[in-house]
Amino acid sequence: MLMGQRFGVRHLAPVAVRLLDVDPLLDATFYPGDLLTVVLRADANHYRGFPELRDQLVSIASRAQQSILGLGEVAGALNDLIAILPNYEQ
Repeated sequence: MLMGQRFGVRHLAPVAVRLLDVDPLLDATFYPGDLLTVVLRADANHYRGFPELRDQLVSIASRAQQSILGLGEVAGALNDLIAILPNYEQ
């Protein structure tokens, strides 16, 4: 919730990325993949200052995208990922 409100992104992002690395579609509250969506929406500019974290996040998002392509119940998460990922291009 804090990241969704853009509080503590610098401190919470590394923790969230570690959790997402284990399970990219981690269901934090609302639907599978919601934590990834919140982390990606938090602040793309923040991750430009941390290229390793950004690269890891892009890798996680790509894995999540591949794993949800055939799952209708998380179509919203896929749409969110597709909309957000271009912000993370170098």
